[in-house]
Amino acid sequence: MSWTAIAAYIKDQVFAFQDANELRANIISLASLRSVHSLGGTRLSALRNAAFTAVPDYRHPKINGANKTGFTAKAVVEYRTDDTGTAVDWQVIDIDNADAVVAAGTAYSADTNWQEETQTITLNAGDHRYELQVKGSNADADVQALGRIEIYATA
Repeated sequence: MSWTAIAAYIKDQVFAFQDANELRANIISLASLRSVHSLGGTRLSALRNAAFTAVPDYRHPKINGANKTGFTAKAVVEYRTDDTGTAVDWQVIDIDNADAVVAAGTAYSADTNWQEETQTITLNAGDHRYELQVKGSNADADVQALGRIEIYATA
């Protein structure tokens, strides 16, 4: 085999090395994108409840967990209270799976500043709807929360 034969073949190709690098860069960019599904909640209104209750302006995003190999799903929840003596607790439930808890808060912060907590979750196969619920340790204090589920490709 001579190099002239290979060189002639390469010169005739429309798809060049630079095209391959550009394609690779585009694939990396697409793979790093996030799919964000709002669970609702608001910074404007609060709840007073010592039992888990859906956040105000709640949403039930329908997410199919099938074929999500190579993807990471996380529940990201922001929360606060207006009373430093009241701890905030939250959970994300799968309302299409007997209200099974798929993520739960671990910080139980009693901070009056907004806190953010992230939990890795497993999405169930099939179309499932998810709901963010929040409660305070004191039914007489305001608690607020808002959240989302993020799905993104992992390396």
